Amino acid sequence: MPTGDVEVRNWISGLRASLASHYSSLQPSQKAYVNAFLLFGLYLAIKPFGWEIDRGLLFLALFSWGMALTSDLLSFYGRLADSTLGKLLLLVVVGGGANVAIAMSAQVVNDVTGIDPGKFVHTIAFISIFMAIVLIHLALSVSFVVGLGFVFIYLLLHWTKDENALAVLFPWYSSDDSLPYKRLTITVRVVSFMVVCGLAYSWAADGQKGYRAFVDDKARWFLYSFEMYGNAPCSLLEGQRVAFLGDGQVLMGDKGGEGISFQTQQCVSGQ
Repeated sequence: MPTGDVEVRNWISGLRASLASHYSSLQPSQKAYVNAFLLFGLYLAIKPFGWEIDRGLLFLALFSWGMALTSDLLSFYGRLADSTLGKLLLLVVVGGGANVAIAMSAQVVNDVTGIDPGKFVHTIAFISIFMAIVLIHLALSVSFVVGLGFVFIYLLLHWTKDENALAVLFPWYSSDDSLPYKRLTITVRVVSFMVVCGLAYSWAADGQKGYRAFVDDKARWFLYSFEMYGNAPCSLLEGQRVAFLGDGQVLMGDKGGEGISFQTQQCVSGQ
């Protein structure tokens, strides 16, 4: 066998062994980032050919990236919850967010029915799930706008190895020298989180009206389906249901071809 072929094979074998050694030293989330970048690179390479496999590669790349980002966020949550200040912050965020979501849900129910939303607590609880998503998007959008400057400072200090300044400015920062390729990994994590924040900011600017219409439709559906009744003292037409308000007043729900509509009216026996 020619000497040149042997040298090439030895070089390829050494390269494979080196890459395998570096890859095996990575933490699970780091491996997921590497897998995502490799899959995305393959997607870009075969996309011009129009093969159907390119969508599968893109999905796998996004899935790997999402799993890596989720793992990092859960790790950050764990470090935050370990400290007393972090527990207090989580309590304020969760408690305050839940109250705001419930209040926003009550506003939605009032807009849909035109009456006191306190009579439909189950609908309010159901809609608060969708309102929590709005609050999360709002928080990510604010993080994107406010965090751009902090991200620049964080990455600058991180690459200049100023551990003391990082610890002062960012209390959650932990000097973990056991993390392989620490600075590159931190950069990828921060950039990934800012990409998510940027997407949330874009959605908040463009998709809010459509999402609000979706939430209104779900509120009408839930209220009509689970908090109204098909039997009443007055006669009901097909598709009509009522919620009793007291003193002979009902909220009448009418399910027609254009959706569900509500109105208040008298409903007494013989009417």
